[in-house]
Amino acid sequence: MTDLGPNTEARFARVFGKRALATASDAADLLGVDVETLNALSDANVIRAVRPSKCRRWTEADLRAYILEGPDAPLREKKRPPVAASGRCKVVPFTQRRRTPA
Repeated sequence: MTDLGPNTEARFARVFGKRALATASDAADLLGVDVETLNALSDANVIRAVRPSKCRRWTEADLRAYILEGPDAPLREKKRPPVAASGRCKVVPFTQRRRTPA
């Protein structure tokens, strides 16, 4: 981990000292932007946001990458759920389903 300087490291320690994800206001304060700008950066896939619930949250690694590398930081891929094998599954409208014998 690259040192960002004592003041910035202290700010990161304050935000991430007791939790793994930063709120929008905390992340915006760390980056020196307002919440609307932070959300716009996330919408443009410049900074990755995660959604553990209804609200967005930011990881320490993603915020550090943006501070150190700016908008050219490599975007971490989102984990996608596994997809069922396409050869075995077929979507059939409910009205076209055959009745199974009881």
